[in-house]
Amino acid sequence: MISSAQLADFLSLIAPGFIAIEVFRAEYPVKTRNDKSNLYLYVVYSLLAGVLLALAYRLPPGLFFGHGIPSKGSIFYPLVLLAVGFLVGQACILYYRFRFWLSRRAVVFKGLRPDPQTTWNRINSDLRDRWAIVFLKDGSVYLGLIKYWNFDPDSRSQDFFLESASRVDESLDMRGKPKAWKDRYLVSCGVYIDLSEVSRIELHGESP
Repeated sequence: MISSAQLADFLSLIAPGFIAIEVFRAEYPVKTRNDKSNLYLYVVYSLLAGVLLALAYRLPPGLFFGHGIPSKGSIFYPLVLLAVGFLVGQACILYYRFRFWLSRRAVVFKGLRPDPQTTWNRINSDLRDRWAIVFLKDGSVYLGLIKYWNFDPDSRSQDFFLESASRVDESLDMRGKPKAWKDRYLVSCGVYIDLSEVSRIELHGESP
């Protein structure tokens, strides 16, 4: 039979990793893994959290408002595990963003780019502030900027917000006078669209 001490040790082993992984996945969702793979990840990231916590214990107690960090056995120790896991998760987010930023600075760093997992995610990560003409299955056509977009690899459909949107007709002339575009069927703010309603999207590099 598992004792309460053994259970506490087990939770201490996976809790920081669990928090770190969930914090990272909240910002950058990934495809669902099986329980065994998740458990391995929790342990690995808990070890990273343990290293960070060990370094923190070496710091002078005065740095923490005159008190030392609660150690194992303290009623506040679970909060310490949660805090360390949160910090590790935030560090992973910063590392991910740094890799993405560095991969865009020069071709030599292109291999550092994180895997976007889907074409939809890659397009919206790379082509910012691009005007899009969105054709819906019901025949509606909208012109605007893809401002906010959802990426959930476990979902069969994604959604996005088309900012500064205008409803146009299918005979939209890309060579026409740019000033005339915004006067067609003006939409006051934008349009919320689910990709399941879209037949195709045309992206353009310059503002009309």
